[in-house]
Amino acid sequence: MNFNIKIGGSIAFFLVGGIIFFTLFSSLSLSSSEADSNNLTLTAAIPRHFPIQYWVDEQDQPTGLAIDMMDNIANLTGIKVNYLIKDNWVDTIEALTTGEADLIPNLGITPEREQVFDFTSPVETFPISIFVRSTQNDIKNLEDLNGRKVAVVETNAVVNILNQFQDVQLIVFKDHIPALFSLLSGDVDAFVYPEPVIISVAEEMTILNKIKVVGEPVQEIKRGIAVKKGNELLSVLQPAVNKFVVSKEYQDIYQKYYSPSPGILTIKLVMLVAGAVIFVLVLGFFFWRYYELKTIISKKDKAENSLKESRANLKKTVEDRTKELKQRVGELEQSKKEMNIANKLLQSKVEEIEKTNQLMVNRELKMAELKKRLQSVKKANKAKSDNSKITIR
Repeated sequence: MNFNIKIGGSIAFFLVGGIIFFTLFSSLSLSSSEADSNNLTLTAAIPRHFPIQYWVDEQDQPTGLAIDMMDNIANLTGIKVNYLIKDNWVDTIEALTTGEADLIPNLGITPEREQVFDFTSPVETFPISIFVRSTQNDIKNLEDLNGRKVAVVETNAVVNILNQFQDVQLIVFKDHIPALFSLLSGDVDAFVYPEPVIISVAEEMTILNKIKVVGEPVQEIKRGIAVKKGNELLSVLQPAVNKFVVSKEYQDIYQKYYSPSPGILTIKLVMLVAGAVIFVLVLGFFFWRYYELKTIISKKDKAENSLKESRANLKKTVEDRTKELKQRVGELEQSKKEMNIANKLLQSKVEEIEKTNQLMVNRELKMAELKKRLQSVKKANKAKSDNSKITIR
């Protein structure tokens, strides 16, 4: 028992001592490497436009996630980095292959590339996804690409994957921008490319609503710093990468580029927000419609009651008016009868008057005739009298 304890204690002593020695040796090696690299200036080849990893600002200065990461790693090693801007990935990779550049700060790690380049451990991972037009519904996954025209970018890792599908017709572009607009124009049926890049480009061009991601990612690509195969620069960069990926600076840079910026939404977030807005609108419309219907029913009830009351009032008014009219009609008929009687009486009086007038006329005529006769008699008597006087003389 005591012997085993002594042996165990000795082993533990040597293990602890070995770990301390290894740690000190590693620190010294890193310090030595950093000291050797303090005056080292490297050329890093980068593509002009590959957001969010690389792009060139208005002052023609490189910026992006890969640039910020590379600058931080360079600070840890004491290396100075000059950036060589190339128009596309083909020229960028060729610059490293030919020795025009010493490294690429952020490049997808694939078996084919590992044959010619050495990579640090990954500094980032992102998916390669299938993009289609937002109005397109007949492509939902990788299998649906059979018999279709599919845009890819030369040197992108997905080319080798899709080459395994004999029925997929690959349309190869040198850059992602023409490939994206080939999708939008309908020249190709789908575009397979790193998702964060196309989302960023579409947001920048305000065409995010024109495309969508379908299915699961075709592949998830790990990305690291690439140097030419066998370059001892890898031994300088790797310890710095190990330090950097567990640092607060790494977290800050990652959040800076991958946290959704205000006013810019990813497709999934747009769909979620749109769904929530639609749900709220539908719910609001339901309650508004319920309240509106309730108000309409209430108004309808009031209108019906008012109509009933109006009908009752109208009926009473009509009845009263009818009764009044009947009464007036009766009075008019009575008046008519009385007027008929009066007319008859008047007619009778008129006839009597006419008769009286006629009698008076006749009487006057007789009186005139009598008067005339009387005058004739008077004249005759006078003549006789005159004749008598003559005779007497």
